[in-house]
Amino acid sequence: MSRLRNGRNLPQPVPCLFCATPCPPTFCVVDGQVERLKNGHQKLLRRRNEGNSVSEAAAPRLGLFEEEEKNSPGLAAQLKSVFILKKILSVGEDKLIKFLEKMEGQLLPEFWVQTCQPCGDAVKICFETLREIARLESKFAKITERLRNRVVETQGEDGAGIVADESNPLGSIWKDVRDHVLKGN
Repeated sequence: MSRLRNGRNLPQPVPCLFCATPCPPTFCVVDGQVERLKNGHQKLLRRRNEGNSVSEAAAPRLGLFEEEEKNSPGLAAQLKSVFILKKILSVGEDKLIKFLEKMEGQLLPEFWVQTCQPCGDAVKICFETLREIARLESKFAKITERLRNRVVETQGEDGAGIVADESNPLGSIWKDVRDHVLKGN
């Protein structure tokens, strides 16, 4: 481990979780306590590591949780890390709890989940895609509810005289489907 001027121990850079590219450290351990590095220290470390493929933009902020980043940047970094672990890598809750318990809860996810710029860009696309899916699912649910309500509103209608018995299989299916919808409401 290298040391900063004030005697802080600095861990080796945590590599990108996806491609293993080295990322600049974002924390150090002082007397057993985890401390976030200041931007000046991160920039100094980036200059030392100019030979690797880590760019200035590899910092933890990806714009995933924009409102949280404005109000609480620390919370946004934690949410981004949990999103990566749960939604992209399918890490189970039990495993997440074990990770969070390490170092008595001091080692926040933002420190052990790092991404390089290209992988960070892919994570951002993944998040935006998930957000779009949620928006479309909500839209789909509203439209389906509207259509089901139309069946309820027209339950007394006979479908322009459609005969719904054994002699007319189409009418029978039409009635059965509508009855099914009416029983579900």
